[in-house]
Amino acid sequence: MQDAIGVDVSKAMLVAYCSLINECRQFSNDAAGLAAPEQWASDDIAVIVFEASGTYHRELERHLSRRGLTFAKVDPRQARRFAEAIGRVAKTD
Repeated sequence: MQDAIGVDVSKAMLVAYCSLINECRQFSNDAAGLAAPEQWASDDIAVIVFEASGTYHRELERHLSRRGLTFAKVDPRQARRFAEAIGRVAKTD
């Protein structure tokens, strides 16, 4: 099985969850923190998923693109609608 990493992006923090090892960690939303999720997870990263959150996700997106990693930027509205469609009435993150 390959890793999928979900990242909740805020101004100061990146909160990442790795599905393969069922672990959550926090990283700073700066140059050092941007590299941490890929180093923390295994080499079998399939995709890193994050919501487009104002301007706070842009550095993460640039970093992943430069590294050639596969990522999916999700529209928060679409994520919310999907959660509603499958019967989840919780926050999308």
